[in-house]
Amino acid sequence: VDTGNYPQLTSTYITRDFGDDQGFGSRGARQHRLCPLRAKGDRMTYDLPVPPSSNNMFFNTGRGRAITPEYKAWREEAGLMLRRQKPAAFVGRADLLIEIDEKACSASSDVTNRVKAVEDLLVAHGVLRDDSRKYVRAVTATWAENIGACRVTIKPVSRGDNKEERSAPS
Repeated sequence: VDTGNYPQLTSTYITRDFGDDQGFGSRGARQHRLCPLRAKGDRMTYDLPVPPSSNNMFFNTGRGRAITPEYKAWREEAGLMLRRQKPAAFVGRADLLIEIDEKACSASSDVTNRVKAVEDLLVAHGVLRDDSRKYVRAVTATWAENIGACRVTIKPVSRGDNKEERSAPS
């Protein structure tokens, strides 16, 4: 959905396709949920529990990979926390700032290993359309102090910040 030149569309709703009640895809029946649509230019910030490391999201089985109990529990808790904040669908291309409270993790933790869980949650709940480079232009992951857990800020990409939107040199 592109709002074009209509920044007043902050109260419009769009439907997003979800696979189950946590917003994570299943191969079964699909359901639709209404998500408020934010106009281009709005910065959005959400607080979440500390995401698991990507090393702890899946485990190998004899027939492939499966989700770990830790990641499943985080998705459920983070999904509830996100829904309480009434997330809106972000329109356009975005930069993500993911801040993790350094006191909530061990000293040997790798902050960038916690990015994928956050991106997937935002996509699953319709906040981001996709986490591909077409929509997410940059991700900054950083340690922070006194934020409690995890804070994600979604910022619109300025017009000149996208190669696709820049005019060719004359």
